[in-house]
Amino acid sequence: MLPSARNPVPDKTWKLEDWYISATREEVKREKFLALANSLWSDEGIELIGVTRFSGLNKDGIADRDYAVAIIMALGACARKNGIRLMNGRDLRLHSRLFLRRPICTSDFMDLTGDEVARIAQVITNYCNGEVEESPEDTDTELLERVFPPPPHKLTGRKLDFDRVMFALRDSPIVVIDANPGAGKTSLAWHTALHARDSEFIAQLDWNTDKRMMIDIDGKERQTHQPALNYLSVLLSMANRFGWMDVLETPDRNMRRIEDLCSQHLRKELCLIVLDNIETVTGYEDMLRNLAALIRPKRSALQLSHILITSRVALPFDGCARVDIHGLDQPETDQYITILEKRHQNQRQAPLDPVQRSRLYQVTEGNPLCLQIAVARYFDGASSFDTIIDQLNTGSGFYAMFKNLFDGLCDGLNNFARCMAVNAAFAEPITYAKLAEDWVEKFPDADEETFLDTLKVLVRMNILYPSANGDQTTGTIYTMHPLIRAYLQQRRCECL
Repeated sequence: MLPSARNPVPDKTWKLEDWYISATREEVKREKFLALANSLWSDEGIELIGVTRFSGLNKDGIADRDYAVAIIMALGACARKNGIRLMNGRDLRLHSRLFLRRPICTSDFMDLTGDEVARIAQVITNYCNGEVEESPEDTDTELLERVFPPPPHKLTGRKLDFDRVMFALRDSPIVVIDANPGAGKTSLAWHTALHARDSEFIAQLDWNTDKRMMIDIDGKERQTHQPALNYLSVLLSMANRFGWMDVLETPDRNMRRIEDLCSQHLRKELCLIVLDNIETVTGYEDMLRNLAALIRPKRSALQLSHILITSRVALPFDGCARVDIHGLDQPETDQYITILEKRHQNQRQAPLDPVQRSRLYQVTEGNPLCLQIAVARYFDGASSFDTIIDQLNTGSGFYAMFKNLFDGLCDGLNNFARCMAVNAAFAEPITYAKLAEDWVEKFPDADEETFLDTLKVLVRMNILYPSANGDQTTGTIYTMHPLIRAYLQQRRCECL
């Protein structure tokens, strides 16, 4: 789910002050907050020693693990009182893992044990006079730290797409999930990868992402504080994750030696390497070719390791199976909106009625990210429902969302492709003949080969979709996602 005030996404740069503000909204004074931590810990029958001033803790870090656990209790208690998803339920393991590391603490403390998680959840529940909302799952928190934005705990809909990805993994060593921005590629990849591991199709799982920015509930960018992805970092990541000490101890980071050792492991072990947002990696084609060679079995040996990729564009790489996905269908969108409404149930707006849900589905085509932003805006009372629909149709009022979703997709286009995309956004229907007519008018000196190459680029970039009964690039009718159409119509001035 997207980051918001009610659903904060802490990261390794947060200091104690950031945790405190997110959980308490500063409705509890800092020293009283520490007193609450001491009180909650004391309720467990153990005296907590060494309560320190908040300013000192924020500056120098927490030196005692017990005290850090007590503050986790206080954060969870205050957050739940305020209806904020921090240190609560299924997020408790992940959030506490981040909190027990530097710079919050003076050293990296051990993760919470299962007994500690259960005890903290019960203390928070007792303080709030409620029931345990969700059982804190035994999640792979080390891996979950690398997934942006955090995936939903359960996958809504996508049963057919889920089955398609699993079938492709069983049939091909490399699988690519590609779709428009915000369609839910990362969530689908996450849940498919977990299922592949839990069903013992693979034994080990590693996750890499090139997302240095993610979009929050206002459609604005937030830093993930993740380094840029490269080939060596992927190899070292799997070596760290899978405990391949021979790789990690390779002298002078000898690349050929590292590749040879990784290949030996990958050909003997059941591994799944996930590469999220691959299209933004510099030189990703070479990276994929190299990784494909590493997992390729020798002679008649069985294919043991696999690679799962997400991308906003169809990759020009022959050695992979493509699973293209679209938005949620109408029934799945209804389910998803119901889940989103529960997150806003304490607010005054009435739930969306069936007609409103249908209109929202039509304008977003079930894009999960856009649904989250639109529903949040409605329940926050920032705009009326009709205004939200109008803004989504025209691209106005959602500038930050449109810019952050689609700028990266379109800025990589050359002048030919950008103008063809904008012209297509104003065509209804988008026909091959209309695209050719606009092309001749705009570029009278350009040849037919350039026109066809440009059309192929827009199809590969998932900006244009050819009709099912036409050629994959020169079908007589094309479709375009309504959100991309609205975005491109805003950029008309670039082709005048």
